[in-house]
Amino acid sequence: MEIKSKKEKYKQLRVEDRNLIFSFIAKGLNLTQCATSLGLDISTLKREIDRNKILVENGKYRNRCGWKHQCNEMHVCGNTRCTHLCKDCRRGFRCNEKCRMFTPEPKCKKLKKLCGVCNGCDEKDKCSLNKYIYDPQKADKRYQNKLTEAHKGVRLSDKELKEFTEFLKPLILKGLSLEVIKSQYPTQFNYSVQTVYNWINSGLLPGILNLDLPRKVRYAKRSKKKKDVIEREYLSKRTYQDFIAYTTENPYDEVVEMDTVEGTGKNSFLLTLLFRRSNFMMAFILRDHTSQAVIEVFDKIKKYLGNDLFSRTFKVILTDRGSEFTKPLEIEVDKKTNQVLTHVFYCDARQSQQKGKIEKNHVELRKLFPKGSIGSNFNNLTQEYLNKCMSMINSYPRPSLNFKCPHDIFASYSDERVLKMVQAQKIPFDQINLKIVRG
Repeated sequence: MEIKSKKEKYKQLRVEDRNLIFSFIAKGLNLTQCATSLGLDISTLKREIDRNKILVENGKYRNRCGWKHQCNEMHVCGNTRCTHLCKDCRRGFRCNEKCRMFTPEPKCKKLKKLCGVCNGCDEKDKCSLNKYIYDPQKADKRYQNKLTEAHKGVRLSDKELKEFTEFLKPLILKGLSLEVIKSQYPTQFNYSVQTVYNWINSGLLPGILNLDLPRKVRYAKRSKKKKDVIEREYLSKRTYQDFIAYTTENPYDEVVEMDTVEGTGKNSFLLTLLFRRSNFMMAFILRDHTSQAVIEVFDKIKKYLGNDLFSRTFKVILTDRGSEFTKPLEIEVDKKTNQVLTHVFYCDARQSQQKGKIEKNHVELRKLFPKGSIGSNFNNLTQEYLNKCMSMINSYPRPSLNFKCPHDIFASYSDERVLKMVQAQKIPFDQINLKIVRG
């Protein structure tokens, strides 16, 4: 017989362990033999079997009492002249309903030697008694259900829930995520983030709804477009494969992801630039959704920073194949000196996840300028106000940065003139509000 090594102390039984218990007791082994073979303590094994054994009643027989093989009761029906044992009643009297000794549990001497269940009994099929059966699958399911029930509910008093709700609600209404709130207020937020999500989902925190949580609402399903089979000239040596080859050879060159954000009415747009290393994002107002409008923004940046600093700041740019980015040479090369200042590369068609950081960071931008709202008409913005909004976003701690903010990381290695160009400022955490409503 295979002997298992001693099971690690205080570990819960798994379904594999329960299957082994079933196989050993089905062979007719007693508790000591089973426990030794399984590497368990006898008391552990006995408790497991006693907790999970199932009483299966034998419906073939009228008398279902566990004492019927040993019963000597008479006159249960009240007929004192009867000379027959009640279990052998010829009048069809159902003694189970009247007898004070009745029990459906099988009273069999063999059970003690068979771990308290009938699985390993040779006479199981012939026996007329009810049966105690150990089923490993049902035992494991019962254990899992019990484990789930033990973790249900809230282990807080009404007063504690109220205090936690009053602390959390104003921060949630500012558009801050639970993860960031926990990172900044670990003392007040001393619960699991997932637990608090569950409380909100169950309505246990009055006044806080799923709709108030960032990213809780699902994205709209994107429509499928026909496969683009046209190879454009501007993509020559600028494909995503070329980008991978370049960054492999130049691993220390920071990648800047570029995209545009559409405002209300499809007649206002922003150009966004995100630095991968720090998640720091800049945004510029575009006069329209054309390549010339994008070029004008880059001309202003080059003029402010100068060719040398521009080249050091924007060494590599990765963008999508939108029509507004179809003139890469105008971005890469200085018009007067023909000096190559940067390298522009393009993602594969409809593969926006290849520049996933800026796509994800647009979620923070949309907290301030929700789609469809009056506030997302970028034509009504000033660049100065937009810079203030970006300072708010760049001061927001990120889980991916170990709860540091993009502004601090970017400021640690970039030139001050770059920060000055976009009027970047560090906003204290208690002043961050990602749900600003503009008048």
